[in-house]
Amino acid sequence: MGVRVELSEGRARALSAAFGSVGLERVMEVEESLDPQLRSASEVARRWGAGPGSLCSLLTALISYRLAMRGEEWWACYRDFFGRKECPGDPAAAVAAVGEFLRSCRGGVIAREAKARRLERALAAAPALRRLVESPSEAILGDPRALLSALAAALGQDPQDKTIVFSLKMAYYACRGAECPGAVLPFHVGIPVDVRVSCVSHSSGLLEVAPAVDPVRAIMSRPEVARRAWFEVSRGSGIPPLHLDSLIWIVGRAPRDLPPEEARAAISRSLGPVLGPLARGLAEELVLRPCR
Repeated sequence: MGVRVELSEGRARALSAAFGSVGLERVMEVEESLDPQLRSASEVARRWGAGPGSLCSLLTALISYRLAMRGEEWWACYRDFFGRKECPGDPAAAVAAVGEFLRSCRGGVIAREAKARRLERALAAAPALRRLVESPSEAILGDPRALLSALAAALGQDPQDKTIVFSLKMAYYACRGAECPGAVLPFHVGIPVDVRVSCVSHSSGLLEVAPAVDPVRAIMSRPEVARRAWFEVSRGSGIPPLHLDSLIWIVGRAPRDLPPEEARAAISRSLGPVLGPLARGLAEELVLRPCR
């Protein structure tokens, strides 16, 4: 029997109200202003085109795990590499280019060979990758299930696994900077359950775990429970899960690295330039207790 991880319905309602008061439009403003991943993916897509940019961003996201640097630094490394090197539209050429990026950036040093093999396996989804290049907005926004299913089948994973879903988000970020500005991700794609999402799931009180258990490890071991919980918040707030993820990613280190009061202050300072007085209220809901 697995570790107990349970949804708090009361906290789901409170978080839905807090995010709902912010609204989707402001969350997207936060993404534009504060998410370095969006800036990096968009910059590459504007240089090489929406299709190739979406493809290279997606492939890079598939190997964005066990990094030897923060995600912010990794995507800056990606931006700098593809500022010099062409991001190709052909899937095989794009895999080769991203493989070269993997070898050049110190952030990819852990399990580098396994990541390189993962890139090669992704070529089994070549028809879906070609559709992404030919019509990124349709592949990402019109029929994302087809793209997620093709990638999952190629890699032997579930379509809702965190790196698979994250690859869709990063392809969207590239497209948003080039071909589909202002577009909104679909509601039916779940949140990628990584360390930051797991941390905020606990610090906000959305998920309860058994006493004397590392809550982040526990939640990451039961990602399906976390996905259901954030679907509840998504439905209640009117904000798609992957857009909730963007805001959580921006602030998610604070409750893990800082005591609760300091974490709330840090989140408020971070989001304040975009959200104004709403930032403090959201910070209060996101950090009721430490992650550890």
